[in-house]
Amino acid sequence: MSNSKPQFIISNKEIISIKIIIFIQENYYFDTDDFFIRNNKLGLRIRHKNTTWKVTMKKPCEDYLCEYSIILTEKQAKEYIENGFSLKDFGYDLDVKFKAKNVTERAIFSYKNGNLFLDKCSYHGVVDYEIEYEADDSNRGIDDFKNFLKANKIKYNPSFHKEERAFKALGL
Repeated sequence: MSNSKPQFIISNKEIISIKIIIFIQENYYFDTDDFFIRNNKLGLRIRHKNTTWKVTMKKPCEDYLCEYSIILTEKQAKEYIENGFSLKDFGYDLDVKFKAKNVTERAIFSYKNGNLFLDKCSYHGVVDYEIEYEADDSNRGIDDFKNFLKANKIKYNPSFHKEERAFKALGL
């Protein structure tokens, strides 16, 4: 489900028109039986968003996570979720299995020099909410995000990644 329509907000006594994109994405998280992926600070998921299925490996880089993705057919994705798959395409001689799922309802809108994401996350009986901000310039993005939080009287609380929260909800 995806929705994109102009919304109107009042900010500093001005009426501003902004475009908000709303959609739902399902994330299926994978690991080996001995949790090689988690233990090595990697991430592995299949994401279903709109009609697209994509497997993504996340690896730590300098100050952020690098993402490597491969588009899948729906049939491939469902087979991987049900039966697991090999990570040879990502340079690892490992087989992984489905471990946890997260469904995220996400609203995106432009803010300053990036995009602000408002998420409602549901995983294994737990519901939480998260605000994320992405910008090309990480230093400027951090400043913009802190200013957004301050202007809206929102306390900054660092959180675990969605994948980690889904695993923890299962006691893994």
